[in-house]
Order: sequence, then structure tokens, then C-alpha cells
Amino acid sequence: MSSEKVVKVTFPNGDVHEFLKGIPCLEVAKSISEGLARASVAAKLDGALVDLSRPIEADAKFEAVKFDSKDGKDVFWHSSSHLMAKAVMRLFPDARLTIGPAIEDGFYYDIDVEKPFTPDDLAAIEKEMKRLAEANEPFERLEVSCSEAEQIIHNRLKNSYKIDLLKDVPDGEKISFYALGKDFIDLCSGPHVPSSGKIKAFKLLSTSTAYWRGDSKNRALQRIYGVSFPENKLLTEHLKMLEEAAKRDHRKIGKDLHIFTFAEEVGMGLPLWLPGGEVLRHLLIEYMRKMEEEDGYVYVRSPGITRSELYFATGHLPYYKDSMYAPIEIDGMEYYLKPMNCPHHHMMYRTLAASYKDLPIRFAEAGDCFRHELSGTMHGLIRVRCFTQNDSHIYLAPAQIHSEVIRVVRLFQRVYRDMGISEYSFRLSLPDFENNPEKYGNVDNKDAWTGAAEQLRSALLDLGVPFEEVKGEASFYGPKIDIQLKNVFGKEDTIGTVQVDVMVPKRLGLTFVNEKGAKETVVIIHRAILGSFERFIAYLLEHYAGSLPFWLSPEQVAVLPIADRHAEGARKVEEALAAVGIRASTDSSNQTLDYRIREAQLRKIPYMIVVGDKEIAAGTVSVRKRSGEMLAPMPVAEFVGLALRKNAERSLEL
Repeated sequence: MSSEKVVKVTFPNGDVHEFLKGIPCLEVAKSISEGLARASVAAKLDGALVDLSRPIEADAKFEAVKFDSKDGKDVFWHSSSHLMAKAVMRLFPDARLTIGPAIEDGFYYDIDVEKPFTPDDLAAIEKEMKRLAEANEPFERLEVSCSEAEQIIHNRLKNSYKIDLLKDVPDGEKISFYALGKDFIDLCSGPHVPSSGKIKAFKLLSTSTAYWRGDSKNRALQRIYGVSFPENKLLTEHLKMLEEAAKRDHRKIGKDLHIFTFAEEVGMGLPLWLPGGEVLRHLLIEYMRKMEEEDGYVYVRSPGITRSELYFATGHLPYYKDSMYAPIEIDGMEYYLKPMNCPHHHMMYRTLAASYKDLPIRFAEAGDCFRHELSGTMHGLIRVRCFTQNDSHIYLAPAQIHSEVIRVVRLFQRVYRDMGISEYSFRLSLPDFENNPEKYGNVDNKDAWTGAAEQLRSALLDLGVPFEEVKGEASFYGPKIDIQLKNVFGKEDTIGTVQVDVMVPKRLGLTFVNEKGAKETVVIIHRAILGSFERFIAYLLEHYAGSLPFWLSPEQVAVLPIADRHAEGARKVEEALAAVGIRASTDSSNQTLDYRIREAQLRKIPYMIVVGDKEIAAGTVSVRKRSGEMLAPMPVAEFVGLALRKNAERSLEL
């Protein structure tokens, strides 16, 4: 066989096999095993995701992509959004499609229709999707020029949204469409599963309002969310998980326990902390201040508005501008609401005549920040437009990085142990100079990036904690350690970070005087243990399903007099608890005792104290846990001592 007609394909295990030039990726997967070919949804050629129908025209590294990988889910769910879109157009021919991406846990499609979709509409769309899936229609890719794309959109799609999307394509770049069967085509970069029959199980979950380009000034669209799987068993398991997660949704718990609320009159993404929520927020802020001050941090405070020049100097404005609020003009100068604390801390450091003997300097702040998050991305307290960051910036000499990172991670571990959090992992987030060099500034500065990454890696190895390395997740100013927590949906969220800054200190001229009396550029560690207090509170509410540990419960004890004549005795118990800092309240309402006990349980109050004739006569109290378990009657002073110990020990158990 002529070498000109052969391609060499390298498998993930390093084996090299020869095939006829032009062989489809699916046939290469079959050569490995029929089972692999059936399970594959796409392929990778030299790291790039492609359709299984893509012919291999040159030597390449090959990998079959299955549903159980992140790339596989993205391909499968994006294909499912096209299946749903075709079903919508069959049932609502006047609808106009906009975008339909895969997301972390499924897919959605934003659609311009005259009337919002109803539950009956979703059921009808699902039914049509089932019919289209059973028809097993192929996904076929079509590559065209920009002018040809415009003709297809004008003649076949008649959709101005797609014309708008064409403007995002760089000049000269090929444009692709995907057809599903003979009567549906959509502008799309792909790839997709081979055919609709791959999509065997799906569920349309909900609808919401969205805006074109995420801008509320544009036309309101209808967004349909869905999820899909290659088999029914996986769908059943996922829906059961969603049902359980809904019970732990921090938005519901926050409302039921009067933790926080939102008001349209105030604005989207701007949380209002109710009394219970402000207590919880205050407890966390004070706890972190105590832990940090004990570990050598000093607290500072920065303003909520700053001139644009500072954010230009640090590099934040070019990189974060889309997430920042519009500038405010004051005295002919531009100011921005503060989106992060670090530039302000850097200015504080610059005022110090720092010697190597003064380092490390550890600034900490519970700083309020403002970011213009897109309306479609906000989710309770998880992503908001105003939040308080548990922030710190540590200024140190290069030789101190390793020991300081270890110190920081150990503080993380102490804090999470106190919070009852054990299922977290570490991720070493590295730059990807090859595929995204513009994010990381001056590529000539690779040595500094490499050195900082090695310091982080070495610290993690010395700590003996397992971690994974991920390219492309570094900050724009340096590599970092991300602390990953699993939420109630089983997905990983980044809750805290330790970042080594190799860019900004040089930009701002931040130095210290070293042992030789010469000025040397300082190193900065950016560190957030709880991340934002808003997101961390959301996590705690979901983690504990609202039943927070005693020391973190906004209301710790409910005092319940049996009858009106016991109200005075109940108030004395409340006063004894309040005098030593235990958060207690008396419920003397006219409801029955059983009703008041049930209300206290619904409010997740850890302890209920019942006061009646026997208790007043004996100077004791009857104590019930929120679980319903009864403790033996005890003197008031004994219960006060119990409560004080629970607080002091930060006990996770009642």
C-alpha cells in the first residue's frame, strides 16, 4: 500500500496504527472494539473535538469520546438542544431560534415566541422529540463561506438572530451549519452525535425568561432547560437526584428560615439579609477574623469606588470590564464600583517602607464587591451582583512562597474542619499558553509562571494532599490552587483559592528591601478561604439542609411556656441564656404546645426548652432536640453550660 494513501493514527496508549487516508473516526473506533464505537459520541483528533463522521486525512492522535467524559456530555447535550429545537419548530413554526448551548448539567435553547411556553407545551415538545429520536435522523455538517451562510439564513431560516451571530465569526473563517434530517438546519460549530437515535432518554425541566445577548434592553426570549442521557436508567437516577437536591435548595431554605430575600424594587442579584441571615453572616465574618488574626493577619478596609486608572494599572479593567458596572464620572474622572479588593490592598502595601524583615505582610478584609453578572447567570446567593469577599493578600519574598502556601492551606483545613466540610479536593490550576496565550499576558514571562506553579505543586506534595492539575484554569496573573466542593447536584464548585501573582507586582512596582539592601519585587499570594460569604452561606444551607450546627444557627434555642402562667418562668430562662451570649427567643403565642414545637422544628432551631409547672417548681427545663429526641430534665444552669460548651467547641453534633 502506498504511503501516500496511508495515515498513521496514534491511540491514547501510544500504539500507532495505519489506516487508509480518509477513514472516518467512527471506523477507527470500531477497529478498537464494536463496544467502544457504540459508546462513542464524538472523537478527538490531535486534541480537537470532531464528529465521528470526520475523515482522517493526515497523521493524528486519536481518542474516542464517550458520554461519561465532560467533552462527551457537552457534545451529547448540545446535540439534544438541536433535537429539541427541531421539535419546537415542528410545533411552533413561527418561532425563531437563537442559541442552544450545552451547560454544566444539561442544555437549553433560547427561543423567540409570542407566548411563554406552558407545561402542556413542554409535554408536546418532549413527545415530538421522542418521535424524532426514534426516526434516527443523521446530523450532517455543512461548511460554507460567510456570503453563503447569509444566503442560507435569509432563504431557509429567515432568522435575524443568526445573522447577528455571524458577526462574531472572524473574517475568512469557514462557517458551519448542521442539518438534522432533511427539514432542519441550524448555524452551529458542532460537533454532534452521529444521529438523533443516540439520544434515547431526555426530560424538559423548566422554562424561564432570558434576553438576547444577556441584555435586558433586548427582546425577552423563552429559555427551555432540559437534560438527556444515552439510556433511561441514567435519566431516572438524575431526576431522583434533582428531587433530593430540590429539598436542599438554598433558595427555598433561605426563604423558609428567613435568611435572605430579593426584591425587584431593589434590583436583580442584590440580596437582602433578613435578621437570621445577618446573624449567620456576622458569625462567619467574626469567626474568620478571629482565625485570621490568630494566624498573623491584620485587617484593613477599602472603599467601594475607585478611579479607573488603578484598574488599568493592575490589568483588571481590560480583563474584567464586561463584569464591571459602567463607569461613573466624578470631577471629569472615571470611577468604577469595586469589583475586587486586591488593587486597593496593593496601594496600602505601597505606602509601607517594607524590609525583608517585615515580610510576610498579611492583609485581610471582609470587602464588599460589585460585579455586573448577566441576568441569566444569577442563582440565589451562588452568583450575585453585590457580595462580600473573605479576602486576603499576602506580600512576601520569593523564598517564602513554599512555606506560606503550606501555612495558608493548613488554615483552610482548620476552617473547613470547624464547618464540618470534609468532601473537598485541591486543583492545581495552570496556564495554557498554547491555546490561550492572550489571557496570560507576556508569554516571555513563562519562567516566572513555571516557577510559581512549581512552588504550589511542591507545597501540595509536602502537605500530602491529593490534587489534580488542570491547564487553562489559572488566573490571568498567576497559577493557583483551587479548592473544589461538591454541591447538592454532585457538581464541583470552586469555593476558595490560593493564587501566586507573578504579573501585578511588577506592573505596580511593588518592592521590598532585601538582605543586600537592594530593592526586589515582592510576591503576592491572593487567598480566599470562604470565597464570598454569600456563596459559602448558600453551600452551608444546602450541605446541612438548613439544620446548621449549633454554633452557626441564627436562633439556637426556642423557649416554650406550656401556658400563659408559665410565660414569666420562660422569660427568665431566655434571659439566663441571653446573658451568656446564647441566641434564644420565647414563643408565648396562643398556639398549642405541639404546634409551637413543630414550628420550631421547621425553623431548624437546634433545641426547644419546655417550661411548665413541674419545671418551674424544680428549677429545671425539659429539652428537646430538633430531631425530636428528648433529653433528661436538667437544671437551667446545666443547660446553659451545655450550650456554652457547644459554642466554644464549635460542635457539629447536638
